[in-house]
Amino acid sequence: MVRRPPPARTSTLRSRLSVWTLAVLVVVAAVEMPTSWSASSAGPVVVPHSATPDASAYHAVTAHLDGPLVGSAATPDGRGFWLATATGGVYTYGDAPFFGSHGAAPLNKPIVGLAATPDGGGYWLVASDGGVFSYGDARFHGSTGAIRLNKPIVDMAPTADGGGYWLVASDGGIFTFGDARFHGSTGSLHLNKPIVAMAATPDGGGYWLVASDGGIFTFGDARFHGSAGGAHLNQPIVGMAGTADGRGYWLVAADGGVFTFGDASYLGSAASATVEDRIIGMEASDGGFGYSLIGQDGTVYPYGHAEGALVDTALADQTTQNAAAWLTAAVGQQVANQAPGNEIGLWIGGDAVQWRSNSGPGLAAAAVAAYDGDATLRSDAEQTFDTLIAEHQQPNGSFTAVAGTADPQSAPVDTMFFVSNLGMALWALRGQMPAAEAARWASAIAGGANYLVANGNLTYYTNGNICIGNALVMAEAFWATGNPMYETYYQQALSFAEHPTLPRWAGFGLQITRAPTQPNGSDGAGYFAESGGGAPGFDANYTLLQLDQLTRLYLVTGSPDILRLMNLEINQLMPLVDTSTWELDTSGGTRHPQPDRYVPFSTPALAVLALYGGRTDLLGYVSSQLATSEADYKAYITIWNPGGVEGFGIELASWVLMSRLGS
Repeated sequence: MVRRPPPARTSTLRSRLSVWTLAVLVVVAAVEMPTSWSASSAGPVVVPHSATPDASAYHAVTAHLDGPLVGSAATPDGRGFWLATATGGVYTYGDAPFFGSHGAAPLNKPIVGLAATPDGGGYWLVASDGGVFSYGDARFHGSTGAIRLNKPIVDMAPTADGGGYWLVASDGGIFTFGDARFHGSTGSLHLNKPIVAMAATPDGGGYWLVASDGGIFTFGDARFHGSAGGAHLNQPIVGMAGTADGRGYWLVAADGGVFTFGDASYLGSAASATVEDRIIGMEASDGGFGYSLIGQDGTVYPYGHAEGALVDTALADQTTQNAAAWLTAAVGQQVANQAPGNEIGLWIGGDAVQWRSNSGPGLAAAAVAAYDGDATLRSDAEQTFDTLIAEHQQPNGSFTAVAGTADPQSAPVDTMFFVSNLGMALWALRGQMPAAEAARWASAIAGGANYLVANGNLTYYTNGNICIGNALVMAEAFWATGNPMYETYYQQALSFAEHPTLPRWAGFGLQITRAPTQPNGSDGAGYFAESGGGAPGFDANYTLLQLDQLTRLYLVTGSPDILRLMNLEINQLMPLVDTSTWELDTSGGTRHPQPDRYVPFSTPALAVLALYGGRTDLLGYVSSQLATSEADYKAYITIWNPGGVEGFGIELASWVLMSRLGS
């Protein structure tokens, strides 16, 4: 490959960290939170906070609050909160800046809610009489402070662009200001219980109202996904939050009980814990991959990827930085080693049969370019995939070896592996590529997905990692094109992988070896069955391949269902891993029955689960595993090995791309 000059660099890679020393397992029993709360009245005042005794939450020291908390809002990245008290005091946590408060001034009526601007540069407070107070870049668009209300205001929600807001009263009356449009209300209806909260859809085309009995009322493009209106509640509903795509929502009760509807995933609740004070609401974070419950006394209960569940952001940043620096050097050396006809280290070309392996360094280049804006590596990635698409895509949409190649690989397998790498590269470079080129890649992905569907591969159990890979291709096609049929195909492929059709595929699919009691599968174990010609069963080597594919699928979808599968498989494999050498014992598997057989355990799944999946028991392994993985892959910089070269994309690229989970 001739490296054509790229556009001028827009940024440079941050300096590479020194090689990390071997880490030992650290089971984190409690997380010491930083001292970063700030109070309100006369400006920010630092207030210490710490973990609760059982490490299930963290809280402010209540003596410093100027009153009970009544409202909250999360920062755009989910790594901080603004909390408001009834007297107008504002308290900040994490990366939430302080823009001011009403704590030192008299109020006609108490504050009942807080909402942040979309960019996190400001916030509004709203009082029960509809008085609105704006801070930072939050603009005042009007209020009901001078209007006689039938019922008090209980909540507010901003529009998608921050150019307006809705206020809602306890009778469901809606008041619009700025660019907020009126979509309807319950103001003229008889309600069984009062409205307590509202949430707007992502595009601002509608909103949900929730009553204290869990009844849901939808307006505009807000869809009804269910309610708790007919359920017996131990405590009344006090808050709600919508999912990132608007296809579901969570409700939270005063005792910390969480109720999920639509695509909102259950990640835990405080109902079975000792809640130190009444819950006042909840905040979704991380694109809907986590949420936090807010207590009236300032106690925060984080679940999933919510701040507090992501326990070590410094380690997460450091891990990605180190992986990106190593890959930058490795890919650069691979390019420098290339020469016409030279198969040693050759990127484009190499092995005609294992042609798809050449996409591995291309995806690695795309991952680093997406991380640090390296235009040279972006150009390398674009050249790589443009060349492979042109040389290997067939009229039926499949990808295979060029005509005349002896003993080519199976077209469905080649298609799945190449398209999954192409899809990850497009996902990584979204927004950085020229629109025309991105459209060509999306078309190629859709062509490959269509081929797999037409060929019947979504309902054929080749092996576990292939079935998961087929689901990944469908998820990428849905993301790349927005065509909902690919979302349907994704669900079909994943469902078949877990529960293939009987009786033909008896014994295949997901096998649970330890039934989990936690919804995220963190205390269970399992694998997808494999067969080498005999009865299906456990093969550690192929379970490792499955785990790599699940990791990529989780990056693209963020689905808690995929996180659960990752937890099951990591728990299945870890007893077979020597963490001093990071070798996996694959002896006696159904596809690899040989004794004393070991392979490198370089999957990025462990780091994703530790840093972004709440698995604090795995944190102590992350640095050591990455350092060993880099050493294992070093040989493949200069020596052609199809699996090794392809692994630059399937494994090492994900070490960098996982940083997207925290953004």
